[in-house]
Amino acid sequence: MEEFEGMKILWHNGDTSGCHAMILTIPKDKLGTVILSNMGSYNVLDTLAKAFVQLAIDKDPNVLKGLDEDESQEEKQETFVYDHLPLEEDVGTYQNEIFEEMIIEIENSTLKGKVANGSYTLIFEHENRDLFTLHLLPYLKDLNQVSFILNEKGKVEGFFLWESSSPDPYWFEKVEKNK
Repeated sequence: MEEFEGMKILWHNGDTSGCHAMILTIPKDKLGTVILSNMGSYNVLDTLAKAFVQLAIDKDPNVLKGLDEDESQEEKQETFVYDHLPLEEDVGTYQNEIFEEMIIEIENSTLKGKVANGSYTLIFEHENRDLFTLHLLPYLKDLNQVSFILNEKGKVEGFFLWESSSPDPYWFEKVEKNK
């Protein structure tokens, strides 16, 4: 419960695996909205819900302006990016008890993971060393973080998938190197 634009609102949001939800009500006016999405982030849904409140009180939904701001205008720090192992080292079949099988291949010099029997393709964008951001294109960007783990011989043992809505990472064990 909070006050926004002079109105008492009740809301709850949440997300998991790239799916987001926002429920917001304005009890005084007996109005409410439910927003469900498999695109963007929960911040987008929160902003849309606040725009709903502004529209309900006949105010210009100025909160929407923040959605289109160009990220390049933000001050960027200079960082050094370490190279990753050759991508061929990550190619293979990985297992997880929840997500089951992910097959990672190289396509156009990019790691791509296939899940749900090839129904979805995940793009691995290199961030630093063995850390990647995982995208489910064309639907989602910045879905999760992936960190490849090496064994004592320097070979890929598996990877952790860090999902924003889960406190613990998911472990994917490498079970076979693709040919």
